[in-house]
Amino acid sequence: MFHVKHFIKGRVVMELKIFYAEAFTDKVFCGNTAAIVINEKHLTDEEMQKIAAELKLSETAFVMEMPDKANTFEVRFFTPLQEVDLCGHATIAAFTVLFNNGYIKGKSSCLKCKQITKAGILDVDIYQKDGEIQRIMMLQGEGKIIKTLNETEELCNILGIDKEEFGIYSHKLKPQIITTGLKDIIFPVVNLQALKKLTPNMGRLKSYCKIMDVIGVHVFTLETLNKEATAHCRNFAPLVGINEEAATGTSSGGLAYYLIENSIILSDKFIFEQGHFMNRPSIIHAYINKSNSRIYVGGVAREFITGVLSI
Repeated sequence: MFHVKHFIKGRVVMELKIFYAEAFTDKVFCGNTAAIVINEKHLTDEEMQKIAAELKLSETAFVMEMPDKANTFEVRFFTPLQEVDLCGHATIAAFTVLFNNGYIKGKSSCLKCKQITKAGILDVDIYQKDGEIQRIMMLQGEGKIIKTLNETEELCNILGIDKEEFGIYSHKLKPQIITTGLKDIIFPVVNLQALKKLTPNMGRLKSYCKIMDVIGVHVFTLETLNKEATAHCRNFAPLVGINEEAATGTSSGGLAYYLIENSIILSDKFIFEQGHFMNRPSIIHAYINKSNSRIYVGGVAREFITGVLSI
């Protein structure tokens, strides 16, 4: 915990230490940036929401240590508009910051942690060697297909593509609402050209997502830039203040579940590309334990700003 109270012109000003980390990348100016605030338990819900709105990042994570439980943390996630139950990239960012700043205890090659979120108590595994993070993998909520969408024309129109560009040539597919912690529409398109040309009408998409009771739309193609990747993705969530996101962990878990459930990919390991059309390239790893259908999503992150926020 780091906060200082002092007076400026008769008003109490509180200073909070804040960290920025870029998730799903090890390169500067890439990935998806999250802000992390640690052990500031005095903050109200309203103050946390205002901080997230002021920072204008896709998510800000507020982390509290559980002093009676080793390597266990309560984590709350706020977009500029509202609190959400879970966030993948902010989890990877937060546990990178926690590890780098001595909050994670232990020296084993796989440090077992837990995060208490509104989506449940979820495992976070930090793989490290000689004090350097190799990868962080987070457990997602249980994968579920909430609804299959039989009509694609309206959503194609909202996204700005022809309905012939929907789908994967060798499969008869439909968009599906899937959750592994947050509900998203998983939407396949035929190739990278179709994915790149997407120009969503954000006002209409926001209304559509509200009606469908989803966070956003995760669009993907199996055509990739790197031959080792499984799919290339874009994510749109204007309902929660995120027009487009450079890396989306929870949606990547949903996509992995979609690919398995629709028998598109038989492997239990996935590599997803995202953010390249925003000049914020990201690489997201996912894994499905086929014995219990539990989904893990992860990657690396780099801490790049430490500062003080005065409120």
